[in-house]
Amino acid sequence: MERKCQDIINLPAASSNKGKQIYEIILTELVSKLDPGKPALFRGKRESSIVMFIGLRGVGKTKTCAKYARYHRKKGFRPALVCADTFSTNAFLRLNKAAKDEVPVYGSWFIFCSYTADPAELAAEGIAKFKNDKRDLIIVDTSDRHQQYSTLFEEMRLLSQSMNPDLVIYVMDSSIGQAAFDQAQAFKQSFTLGVIIVTNIHGNSQACGAISAVAAAKCPMILTETGDKSEEFEAFEAEPFVRRLLENPWDKPLEYTLRIMYNHYRRESGLDRQLFFHTRHYSKLDLEKFRRYTIIMDSMTDEELDKPNKVKQMSLERLMEIAEASKVDARQVLQMLKTYKMKTKSFMDLEMKIRNESARPRYAVLTS
Repeated sequence: MERKCQDIINLPAASSNKGKQIYEIILTELVSKLDPGKPALFRGKRESSIVMFIGLRGVGKTKTCAKYARYHRKKGFRPALVCADTFSTNAFLRLNKAAKDEVPVYGSWFIFCSYTADPAELAAEGIAKFKNDKRDLIIVDTSDRHQQYSTLFEEMRLLSQSMNPDLVIYVMDSSIGQAAFDQAQAFKQSFTLGVIIVTNIHGNSQACGAISAVAAAKCPMILTETGDKSEEFEAFEAEPFVRRLLENPWDKPLEYTLRIMYNHYRRESGLDRQLFFHTRHYSKLDLEKFRRYTIIMDSMTDEELDKPNKVKQMSLERLMEIAEASKVDARQVLQMLKTYKMKTKSFMDLEMKIRNESARPRYAVLTS
């Protein structure tokens, strides 16, 4: 990569688009390093597929496991949960509670921290029962008694040999940051059919490092929130992630749209879950304003967000409709549009200044 960039820098001064060419080289290189090369979300729908969940103590594995089952139920699957945790006294109770009576759970009420109980036998019983019940997605929750990933993987590898799962999922809390690389690499070596679910990604300063580390280990990855903050699972994709981190100044439009302001406010207020940092420090009032304006713009059409002329021609009736849909006072919608008008002027003034000074690529940094 360095040699390619240097070759472009050494081109004659008259050569155009040097910066854009360097940007594309860096983008391509980062995407290739972070792309695991295979999908992360479970897509197979067979007669009965088995998914095995593993995780260290305290990462929220059981809640994530149940949420994963509920998520696939909404997608048309007939999931079921098997509690194969024979270490925790209340494991079956916790899994039942997390399932919220939406997904059936197999396990035993009578395990009292017995090391002699056989998790493989319990898993086999649950799998056999749900196969007989024609369940097409059987999810097995396992013990989380370990605090070291090496001992966890060793034990779970033996258990997986008896279960023969179609997929093994390792739940990881993103707060460990770049230390996630060693865990991801060891997991990938232990389980060829493995996917990592990274939780606690919203508002966590370590999340970006953890996601980058897992991606660098070439391990398929799914992003979600901790517990019940969100019911969604999002497969990690390298190129969109890198493009969010490396803003491309050559893609800047000539006009400032509400869509640009919308994306800016989503990022700075923390509503965009794939971005984990603020570009500057904001007060609590500013963040509340960002979220309020984002809610208002959520009630607008794509055409209004992307075409400034539609905003200029907006009728009072349409303004009232937006206020009603977003459940705010009409004056707040007017204030949002006034802010947009001010930002548009700042953007165009800066654009003209840059274009007049040189032929370099256009960029704009707008404060809030």
